[in-house]
Amino acid sequence: MTDDGGLFLCGKGEYGRLGLGDEKSQLEPCKVTIPIASDGVEAAQSVRLASAGGSHTLFATSNHRIFSVGRLDCGRCGLGAMCLAADRVCTPQDITERFTSSSNYHSDRYDMKVLQVSAGGSHSAVLVQFSEKEDAL
Repeated sequence: MTDDGGLFLCGKGEYGRLGLGDEKSQLEPCKVTIPIASDGVEAAQSVRLASAGGSHTLFATSNHRIFSVGRLDCGRCGLGAMCLAADRVCTPQDITERFTSSSNYHSDRYDMKVLQVSAGGSHSAVLVQFSEKEDAL
């Protein structure tokens, strides 16, 4: 990550884990493009947290959007479906809504802050903090 929030990745591109839109390996760092969030909210172009796993990558932006890219089987990218080992996403996918829609902490009442992301070999962990919005009290 750069001081201004840019995310650069290099290495083995298998499964699209570099988030560059293909599965090519990169010998030098290449900048990852952050897409528009799934709910239409533009993600901040500033990456605050990142973690590279064995076959996938997670990162979070300064406005607390969570993205994943790479191998999908066993649910490691958080996209909500059991997939085959051959299934992958090569461009970052916004998984932020999966944290609010699958919990009792809905975004109309709570603010969510991403505190940490961790991509393991075949799993992911995201530490979030929910706080009740001022106008919801």
